[in-house]
Formats: sequence, structure tokens, C-alpha cells
Amino acid sequence: VATVGTSEVGISPLASGSSVSGSALLDPSTGFGLTITRGWGSRGAIELSLDRSMHDVTHSSFDYPLAEVTMTTLAVSLEYRGGATSKRFSPFIGIGAGYSLNSSDITSEVKSGCKLVNATCTFDIDNSKTLHLNAGTDFFVTDNWALSIEGRIITGSASTVVSRKTTTSTQSAEGDINLSRIDMMAGIKYYF
Repeated sequence: VATVGTSEVGISPLASGSSVSGSALLDPSTGFGLTITRGWGSRGAIELSLDRSMHDVTHSSFDYPLAEVTMTTLAVSLEYRGGATSKRFSPFIGIGAGYSLNSSDITSEVKSGCKLVNATCTFDIDNSKTLHLNAGTDFFVTDNWALSIEGRIITGSASTVVSRKTTTSTQSAEGDINLSRIDMMAGIKYYF
């Protein structure tokens, strides 16, 4: 759940232009990514991942999304691998950091409302830094390839600006949106 720092963020673009109190929410989504892992010793590993996810930003006072946010994240993790139950299973825990390139667009519902009053509406989001904790297990199919299940607790925030422009006025609101979330991933890893 993401909360916008000012109540007007995500609300000003509505056709009336009036402010409504409440919270903006980052909806759960699906995504995809690529992960490369380099093991060292019998217990350590470093992981580099590139992930992309798409999220709707909704508001607690409305039934439709306000914006669509795409997050492309490059992250690095240090992992400890221990307690292997067999040669094939390798559970792990880790900590890491990432940088997300974020882009956004106002939804068609908001665009339609703004068009009715001859307004142009935008939702801009800055790029963001993230920190994460991760845990999971790998099942090795060969010495280098593994099937993986992993969960990440991710923390981060980004600055947002929502604006509504007409021929006679411009309204805008700034705030921070909390991008913290829990990601669950399943996939294939390559160890080199």
C-alpha cells in the first residue's frame, strides 16, 4: 500500500479540479526480470537482477486508477546460502539495493474527465532508490542452472507531481508516493 504525502496528489486532475482528502495506493502487479548470480565459496553469492513491473496508482476515494506506473529496477544483492537439505536445494537470505527508472501516464478515465473541461492532466514520477531483504530457495537442475522461488521485501519512495492545466489556470500538487511492497518471484537462475 502506498500513501501519497499530500492529499491533493492524484486528485487535482479530476474534472472539477477540487481537492479531496485520502491516500493514493500502488496496486500489486505482475512483472518479469533477468537474474544472474555468482557464487563464491560454499555459502556466499552476489546477485544482479533487472526487473520490470507495471502498477496502477489508485485513490482511496475513487473506483478507478489515476495513473499507470512502470518500474524498471536494477538491483544487486549479497546472499548467504546455508542449510542445504540436499545437493540440489539451496535456501538463501540476502540484502541489497536497487535503482528504479520510473515512468507514468494518466489513465484513460482521468484523461476523459479532463478532456470534458478542456484540461490537460499529467502524473509525473521521479526515479527511485530501493533497499530490499530477500529469502528463497534454488533447486539446481545442473551445476549452473537452477529453478528459483524468492520473496523480497522492498522499501522505497518517489516524488510525484500531478498537474491540471486549462487555458486560464494551472493546478499542481507534489508529494512522495511510498513504493514499498512485497514481491514474490519464480524463475530460472544461471550461476557462473
